[in-house]
Amino acid sequence: QLIQPSGPLVVLLPLAGGYSRVLNAACQHLARTGVVLVAAAGNFRDDACR
Repeated sequence: QLIQPSGPLVVLLPLAGGYSRVLNAACQHLARTGVVLVAAAGNFRDDACR
């Protein structure tokens, strides 16, 4: 059981690497539960959608 925080819950994701189905599913679950996800914008000229 998750404990409800008294304020907004923010998760910072300074990620590097390729697409991850597991990470994507976890982020979707967190977003659906109201968690604000912040991902750093990479500067590697890669397509972040792939």
